[in-house]
Amino acid sequence: AAALGFEAFSPLDSEVDIYDEKITRTIFDINMDDIDRCDVVVANIEAFRGCCVDDGTAFELGAAFAKGKRIVCYTPTVGVALKERLQQDFAEHGEWLQKDEYPGTEDFPGCKQPGPVNLMITEAVRASDRGAIFETFEQCLEFLAEEKRGEGEPANVLSAAGA
Repeated sequence: AAALGFEAFSPLDSEVDIYDEKITRTIFDINMDDIDRCDVVVANIEAFRGCCVDDGTAFELGAAFAKGKRIVCYTPTVGVALKERLQQDFAEHGEWLQKDEYPGTEDFPGCKQPGPVNLMITEAVRASDRGAIFETFEQCLEFLAEEKRGEGEPANVLSAAGA
């Protein structure tokens, strides 16, 4: 990120004492402060420990959206609609997500461009100022760098850890 002119910081940058009895609150406060300080949140929305985005990353994206932050994300399955990916991921497990009981899950008849992740994240990205979803972290940075060329000041970028 620095090579492209960004001041970047990550939740993983902070030194914390993992044995402190208040460690979880400390991590929460650091992450919320990072979101406040950044101009753009770049987040990994790849499936993590299951079929969906990391819970903490999802929360951070919601907080970033509520604070009016720009959101740019990446996942190697960017071109695969969530319902299709889940069908592939769970094909060997028989029934998935109670598909017969909830046939419209992530596949609403009026939705012509379903996203690669839950609709709340997809729509938050689409609704954020010049938000986008790419396949890789590097593509996110290049996208942001293209806009910044010639503008002078680099943006502060928060890279949400995700997966």
